[in-house]
Amino acid sequence: MRLLLALIVSLCATPALAQEAASVSAEVLRDALTHSVTRTPQALGLEEALHRSLADNLGLRAKIRELEAARYRSKASIAPWLPILTAAGNARPFKNERWFDQYEAWERTDGNSANYSLGVRSALPVGTTVNLGWSQGTFNQFTTYDPEIFITNPLDPDNPIPVLANNDFHTRWSALSLSLNQSLLKGISPTWHLQGMWQAEIAVDSASLQRDKEIASVLSDTLKAYWDLVAATENVAIAQEARELAVSQREITQARIGAGDLAPIELLRIDETTATRSSEVLQAEQALEEAEGRLKMVLGVGLNDTLAYARILPTDGATLLLPERTRDGSLQSALASNLDLRLARASIESRNIQWAGDKHARLPSLDLNASLTLNGRGFDLAEAVDDVFARKFPDFEIGLVFAMPLPDIGSWNTARASGAEVEAALLTLQQAEREVLAGIEAALLQILSFDKQVEVAQVRIDLAARTAEASEATYSVGRNTLRDVLEAHQALKSARQARVAAEVQALKSRIDLEVLRGTLLQTLGVELE
Repeated sequence: MRLLLALIVSLCATPALAQEAASVSAEVLRDALTHSVTRTPQALGLEEALHRSLADNLGLRAKIRELEAARYRSKASIAPWLPILTAAGNARPFKNERWFDQYEAWERTDGNSANYSLGVRSALPVGTTVNLGWSQGTFNQFTTYDPEIFITNPLDPDNPIPVLANNDFHTRWSALSLSLNQSLLKGISPTWHLQGMWQAEIAVDSASLQRDKEIASVLSDTLKAYWDLVAATENVAIAQEARELAVSQREITQARIGAGDLAPIELLRIDETTATRSSEVLQAEQALEEAEGRLKMVLGVGLNDTLAYARILPTDGATLLLPERTRDGSLQSALASNLDLRLARASIESRNIQWAGDKHARLPSLDLNASLTLNGRGFDLAEAVDDVFARKFPDFEIGLVFAMPLPDIGSWNTARASGAEVEAALLTLQQAEREVLAGIEAALLQILSFDKQVEVAQVRIDLAARTAEASEATYSVGRNTLRDVLEAHQALKSARQARVAAEVQALKSRIDLEVLRGTLLQTLGVELE
């Protein structure tokens, strides 16, 4: 059987999480107590169990939210390289007055000024910052004197010379400016400027791997819990059959005692065996309850779910069609696709970027600043604008700024720390690779061992079944003892239980191998949308 699952991320990350995380109300608790009294059987297939575990797992929802957050941060990391539009404006009315003792007159000033500016600023990954701006303003002032003061013009008596005369002044100005800042040493490398963006992209990849790892973990836990429930269900059936056989042997024994073929003491022995088989049934049923509880926990079954009060009946057995894996292929696949190793390599890549940036930060700062402003002034805006484009009043400035800490302890030690972190991450990766490869070897050996155990258990079952059948036949005619019959039945029971355990363990080992290979999602046909 090949499972085909579709994991729709948007559905797994719905805002309903906040409601589900709320505390359980008293009404829900009352319903839980009411339903827990009657446990109705409910069938559950393996594929349905996998779907439920993916849809309701809180840990998976958290990983999906973390992936969304990483994607948003990656989009936000391009913000420093987007153009920025600036706009500003202000207006200032003013009044003033003063007294001239020399002329015994008041000077009163009433006026206003206003201006606005528009600009665009852009930064480049090579450390260049460019600012382009346009601004205009106006200045208006009306001055009055109380009284006005004039003196006689000896050359032109009809036109006296004004000393303190009322006047009205208006002027307009415009400016077009371009400024540039270029980092000549530290900031000219894209590594220095783009490391945040690169690390944000790596963070998205890491969050995606964490999500996939969580999905693989959920699927693995669900498969194992489901198969444990299957095994526990089969063990209950085996224990019940053993008890029924013991009861039937008691009837045979009692008949033979009545016929005088056996001593009455044999009835005590068969009663003891029956009691033991009944106890084993209770133990198997207890193990079944525990396995069912673990599966419900993995499925994320809440108190408001009908499955919480039902007795789960697994409709699929402990079987799953998984491809046969070779040692060399598994080792190569693990090195290339194991999620833990891929996460470790992403961490190393991020740390290498940080290390490169920290090493570059050891350079001193040397910035080139240049600006050019074209100014214009006049009594009206048209005149002020014409002066700007006629380059009548240019203003150019250029300079260098150098800065270096003495001594530069911070950046040098930060670079050393980043280098040590890279080395530590490399060593951690090597250790993880060794553990994964060792896990591959162990999983392959376990698969081989449990497959052999399944074969041996089947042989034991066939032999024990024939032995038990022969013992029952010979016992019924008095040719062997009750002990022989009971031992044969016990051997059959143990062989059947051993086969169930070996089958489940073999499947679990194959799932562990797929997880180590990093191919569980592809093997199960999980599609991420």
